[in-house]
Amino acid sequence: MKRILSRAAAVLGVAAVFACCGITSFAQEEAGYIESVVEQSIQQNPDVILSGLELEKSDAEIEKLKRELGDLKDESSYSQFEVQTLEAQIHYGELLADISHKNMLDEKTIEIKKAYYDYLYSTEKVKLMQKSLDTAKELLEQAIVKLDAGYISKFEYEQVEMSFRQKEIELEKAAIDMESTGYGLNILVGEDFKGEVEILNGAFEIEGFDLESVSVDEIIEYIGSSDYFLLSLEKTTEISRIDYQKSLSYYTDINLDTKIKKAQYEKNAFNLENAMKTLEKELAEELAVLKLSAREIGMEAEEVEHQQKKYSAKVKEYESGYATILDVENEYMALESKQLDYFSKVYKYNISLMNFKEKYNID
Repeated sequence: MKRILSRAAAVLGVAAVFACCGITSFAQEEAGYIESVVEQSIQQNPDVILSGLELEKSDAEIEKLKRELGDLKDESSYSQFEVQTLEAQIHYGELLADISHKNMLDEKTIEIKKAYYDYLYSTEKVKLMQKSLDTAKELLEQAIVKLDAGYISKFEYEQVEMSFRQKEIELEKAAIDMESTGYGLNILVGEDFKGEVEILNGAFEIEGFDLESVSVDEIIEYIGSSDYFLLSLEKTTEISRIDYQKSLSYYTDINLDTKIKKAQYEKNAFNLENAMKTLEKELAEELAVLKLSAREIGMEAEEVEHQQKKYSAKVKEYESGYATILDVENEYMALESKQLDYFSKVYKYNISLMNFKEKYNID
């Protein structure tokens, strides 16, 4: 029996080493530190550096187009369609270059924050598994005494012992997962990140954000001016419109070539309109899913609280002799299961909310 309990102490010791540099909550006071780490890591990221150089190259190409536009306007007779085409290329070229670079920054920001959430979630899971092992250890110690006194059967004792061993394995797995996510985080942000993070009190809670405050109209307006795919279609549509108008001005009668250009322009305009509708549909769906998830988490929290009361009541029944040690164990296992479900839902919600806010530039 002592060997079993001493092994538990060793497992708890390993978990404690991992947890000593853990993050206990995504609290407001550490948000500034996390943002500074993200910013520093992004500045040093090779993909971001390359994207910045490509942005400089695009800026140089835009300046060249602007000079061409100036030279064209200086000519005594110039084509208004050539001017419009160059102006469109300059306008959309600047927009798309900036958006492409911003998308790279957003991608790396999400990657780092996702790694942070992974590590945060894994530390909370270790804490929960450690608490479960503590409870299983207490039950095992009681089972040993009751078995020796003849109050429980050998079968009941073996059930408690088996559960204890399972909790040992679960804690070891959780500790390994936490170490792995910690390494993943360090790969992205630097070797010293975990050690420098301030340990804060609190629980892994849902990120405080009022979904009802989200303005759909403002987001749609943002999409119209910042979505790379949408603006690419808009550029194609505008240039095809200019090309069609140019063809109309050259011919008194609409010939086949003009009809083709008209059809191409109308097709591009149709694709642009549908793309915008698709993005609006995606926005509505994402927001609806987030709101539903938030409500589900609220219900999950109530279920955890209810199961905690059931477990506490069962402990009292056990102490009064009206419940068996296996009854207590079963109630605690049910509580642990609901706690894990709750943490998992909160984790997934926080990731989805982070992606939503980054995607639509919401503070």
